[in-house]
Amino acid sequence: MCVLQVDSAGSVSAQVQVRLEVSNPQEGRDLSQLCIRDSVSGVTLLQTNGSVQERGFQTFSADSLRAGSQYVVSYRMSVKGNRDSELSTEILNLPAFLTFSNATQNDIHLFGPVIANFTVRINTTEQAGADRSLLLVGFMVSFLLTLLLVSLGVVSVKYLRRRRLQSCAPHTRRSINEEAGPYECDITAAANEEAAFEDKFVDIVMLEDPQNMIQVLDSLQVSSVLRAAVWVERVRVQMFKGLLSVLLAGVRAAGHLSDPGERRVLGVINGQIVGMEGKVQEEHMARMAALAAQCNLETQEEMETQQHKHMSETAHAERLFQHAPLPQDVLEARSLLEKLHKEELKRLQKRLLVRHEHASAQAHRQQALRRRFELHKIFGEELEEAARTGELEKSTADKLLLQYYSRQDALEEVLDVLLANQRALLAERHVQRRFLLQSFQSLQAVTTEAFSSSARRIRDAQTHGECGFSQQCSDVHLEILRVKQNLEESVNRERSTIRCDIIKKRRQLLSEKVCEHWHQLQAASTSCDITVDQYLQKWKEILIYQSNELSELLNHLDEETAGRTRKMCLCLLQSSLAELKAHASARCPGSAQLLPQTEEIQERLQRLGKAAACELRSVQSCIRQQQHQELQQQRSIRDAFREYCSCVCACLRSLSREQSLRLQLECVKAACRLDRCLALPHAVCEFKRHDADPTVTPDDPAAAPTDEETEALEEAELRLQQEELKWEESVNGRGCSSSDDEEEDVFMVDGGVAAVLQEALFRRQRLTDRVLWRNQTLEHQKDQLQLKRLQTYCEQDLEFTAALIKKSLMSVPDLHKVLRLLLPTVPEGELLSLVDALGPRAGESGSCSSLADRLRHDVLSRNLSDTPQHRDRDRSV
Repeated sequence: MCVLQVDSAGSVSAQVQVRLEVSNPQEGRDLSQLCIRDSVSGVTLLQTNGSVQERGFQTFSADSLRAGSQYVVSYRMSVKGNRDSELSTEILNLPAFLTFSNATQNDIHLFGPVIANFTVRINTTEQAGADRSLLLVGFMVSFLLTLLLVSLGVVSVKYLRRRRLQSCAPHTRRSINEEAGPYECDITAAANEEAAFEDKFVDIVMLEDPQNMIQVLDSLQVSSVLRAAVWVERVRVQMFKGLLSVLLAGVRAAGHLSDPGERRVLGVINGQIVGMEGKVQEEHMARMAALAAQCNLETQEEMETQQHKHMSETAHAERLFQHAPLPQDVLEARSLLEKLHKEELKRLQKRLLVRHEHASAQAHRQQALRRRFELHKIFGEELEEAARTGELEKSTADKLLLQYYSRQDALEEVLDVLLANQRALLAERHVQRRFLLQSFQSLQAVTTEAFSSSARRIRDAQTHGECGFSQQCSDVHLEILRVKQNLEESVNRERSTIRCDIIKKRRQLLSEKVCEHWHQLQAASTSCDITVDQYLQKWKEILIYQSNELSELLNHLDEETAGRTRKMCLCLLQSSLAELKAHASARCPGSAQLLPQTEEIQERLQRLGKAAACELRSVQSCIRQQQHQELQQQRSIRDAFREYCSCVCACLRSLSREQSLRLQLECVKAACRLDRCLALPHAVCEFKRHDADPTVTPDDPAAAPTDEETEALEEAELRLQQEELKWEESVNGRGCSSSDDEEEDVFMVDGGVAAVLQEALFRRQRLTDRVLWRNQTLEHQKDQLQLKRLQTYCEQDLEFTAALIKKSLMSVPDLHKVLRLLLPTVPEGELLSLVDALGPRAGESGSCSSLADRLRHDVLSRNLSDTPQHRDRDRSV
């Protein structure tokens, strides 16, 4: 359907209703991942349900299309033209590409371009004027005016575009025909989101109670690690796309692929990546929703169990309190029991939180691995499709795929360096923020102690009548409390005042820096006239430089925020102390020397700051050493795995080319699992520290108790020893008594205390037994964990070896000979069972007949060698 419209300026626009129909015949098969990429370049979309994934194209997608059904989409667009068809004829090519997956064969198919030609003509009848000179003059005037307006428009567009790129302003129009498109808005939105996330540290400094700052900072660190992990995976996808562009550009430069073919392959791959991302994200969201429901149920059950336990302990304690002689002891015991229950609930909540964070990190890891596997699969399937359609020769496609597989090691090494650097930067930022927050805690502790000690000294001096204190100085103590309260209120008020200025400045600087980094990455992605090694080296340099630069900016902003807040607090403290001294000197001159002294406070703060700074430098040095060790370990792991894959591929020379490609694909998938990701190791470490089930040894630093736990255990042990000593002294004292009446009274009075002490001693013995049992079982738990890990590795190696043997199509007699050489001590019955499990499904392969002979010769030559290396290898076999 087409409707013509003519405006007052004489331009003609045709509104066209487009209908795309995809029919799956009744005798066909069910399809999945249906995707239509429709070109809309040069037209204006008026009404559509498609999504704009890239400039000039809109995408319609469906999860499935059953046999006998159809998928229909429609939209309206506007096409502008010229009324004089003889003077202007415009041809718009708007192809539509169809991509779908066969649900039964798991193949990707591409149909396109699909083009439906139609022509819009305008037939008009107009009366020509008699005076042609006026027509010529009017035409010249109109031409000059149009030229002037076009020149002004071009200058204005260039100026506005330059302003837009400099400021990254989010005022870009969202029309599909605009040159800038939604890319600038996406960058600006991402930069603003990143800057807004970093505001949380400012909130901790400004709004949190100093006692809770470290705990909130630890939670922020978990979120930062997760965001960094997501960023690294996004970088991996961008590097994957750039690597494909470089490889295809090399094939095109060699003359094996045309320019339209290259664009078509890249376009289809981008469409497949978009569809894959949506599917993976949908599965991840469903998995996270189920995980959240499970975590909520687990939390509810654990909390209810803990509450029932506390109620039982409270009831038992109340029965014991009925025999206590002194009400003051009962109140103290109740208070201690309530504190104990609160601490247990807090530890349970922390343990559950860490457990849930560990499960969430595992879910994110599964999502990342699924995305990596799908990326490798997409490229291989698209090359197969290009070879099937004739755009690439089969040999060229296989060579390109092998080249892609061979460059994955270099790409993974670049990402290993990025991960190690990112982990070190996150750790350094965390310890620096802890150092800054500890300075606030020290300031609060020193200030509180100064006011408390001054109030205590004044009260003692007034009680003993020192320094000529009189009753007129009794209000100095109240004045100290008033000044302290006013100081706290002033600090909170000033923090709220400067918070807005600090956040505004931080957001501006961070947004500009993130925008700059995004533009640099975009420029690096578009450079294709380089080799693969140059491309990876360029990305490595850019990513490391950007990470370090952004981290330095954040550290500088954190120091500036903390320094400004600390300076404000010290200024308010000095003014409060001056006010307090002036009031005390006016009312009671002798009390001025007992008030807090600014020099003493500053000296103590400097001493604490120097000690904390020394500790900070030591921790930062350890972080860099761990980064260096991590890179060395990753390099050795990848070298060993590369050698292993080379040996496997060299031994299986009898495989066909397709089987060899599938084998190398499995090696590439295994290699991308060897990275040391950001979120999961951090979550595992926290899980080991807080989980109740002992799974690590006491030598592990993660299993070591905290300072608070150690102090609490020592204090409890000391109290129990004192109570036991008092009980023994009271028993010995009763043996020396000479009066039966007094002895009877003593036993009547101390009967309740005896029961309480016996209960305390019983609990002490239970605690001691529990600690001893825990120490005895830690080694057993470690052995079980190592045994389970070794069993898992053995099962994986056995499964992988079985798959390789089956693909080699080795005959049963040859397989029996090989296994007899490798396993000379295994009984014949078990060896035959192993042959049946690993034997080929059908047929024999003559190409593997000499494998047993070569293996026998290899084993003999190794056994004849007398070096320690060969002896170790024999023992491991």
